[in-house]
Amino acid sequence: MFSVIFPGQGSQSIGMTKELYDNFAYIKDLFKQADDELSYSISKIILEGPKEDLDLTENTQPAIFLASYSIFEMIKKKVILIYIMQNILRDIHLENILL
Repeated sequence: MFSVIFPGQGSQSIGMTKELYDNFAYIKDLFKQADDELSYSISKIILEGPKEDLDLTENTQPAIFLASYSIFEMIKKKVILIYIMQNILRDIHLENILL
């Protein structure tokens, strides 16, 4: 059995999933689909703000869903695990260099 728990309202922040958006074309595609479906740029609100707009319920709900769904898609593709491991290994390497 596989379960996923998505965060709820209040967990939103400007730039959430920006690193994924910048590095994975299919995440950009999901954001574009959401923009098209909503008929406004939820992507811009998520990635650039302002925070006051992101905090409005009518934006927060689709924003959190889109961010969560993006991560879920990466989990399904098993990309996120590789991406996380690469970042952990990079951080360990940098930490050892700095010591």
